[in-house]
Amino acid sequence: TNDRTDAPPAKPADQGRLVGVDFARYVASVHIVLGHLYQGGWIDPVGVYRFGFTWVPFFFLLSGFVLTHAELRREKHQFGWQYVQKRLRGIYPAYALGIVASLGTRAWLRGPEALPSASDLLVFSGLLQAWVPSAAERGLGYLTHTWFLSCLVPYWLCFGEIFRLVHRLPESMVILASVVCATAVPGAYVVATAGDPGWYQAHHHGHGGLVVDVAVGFLKFSPVAYVHVFVLGCLLARVRRMALATPGRRRRAAALAPLSYVVLAAVFSTGWAAVPGFKLLL
Repeated sequence: TNDRTDAPPAKPADQGRLVGVDFARYVASVHIVLGHLYQGGWIDPVGVYRFGFTWVPFFFLLSGFVLTHAELRREKHQFGWQYVQKRLRGIYPAYALGIVASLGTRAWLRGPEALPSASDLLVFSGLLQAWVPSAAERGLGYLTHTWFLSCLVPYWLCFGEIFRLVHRLPESMVILASVVCATAVPGAYVVATAGDPGWYQAHHHGHGGLVVDVAVGFLKFSPVAYVHVFVLGCLLARVRRMALATPGRRRRAAALAPLSYVVLAAVFSTGWAAVPGFKLLL
């Protein structure tokens, strides 16, 4: 008899849709919206709402995580401008429609004199607002939040090199690099501003004439200021792959995952998220 079987091999545990990410994305999106409503005075001032802005860096982390997870499953990779063009095709039509809708709504509600300048329109049309913080703050009407997309473009352009670096790291270095990305930059900021934690309050919204304006705009919008967060997401995709390598690791990861939401609820409800300088990002 022939003992061979033609059954397909079992899929690795890290394949398939990242279902758990959907819930985290939903929680983050709802909290961000509540944060905007809180800042605008549209809802009751419940303390937990004010920290909605803290999820914005999470989406940089999530982007790096999802992109790296996808590439780890592929045998062939395509990076560079082709990679950027592929991702832009998925977002730019809706983004362009948003620009048209924002301009039309602003002209209808406030009149043609309220329309943004031609230079701001050019900046936003080219997804360059993250590099021009004063324009990002002015927001081209109602598109302030789109600076996030502007930040992603250089990350996509450099993703090939980032992925190759992360993919080649040994497991011990992946953990170490993750800890460094998660703690080094925030720690350096806290230490550097310890003598004057409210330094950013001299910033004038929508302007870039003073050193403090440039510094605040850089920290709030520049892709350079968030690169460690994006890279951390890439590293965590490797951490997840490592965590699913054995049944024992998978059980521990499954047990710890719900705990993360408990910790987040405690952080937001007790005010621990109010670290030094947290209002800089509002």
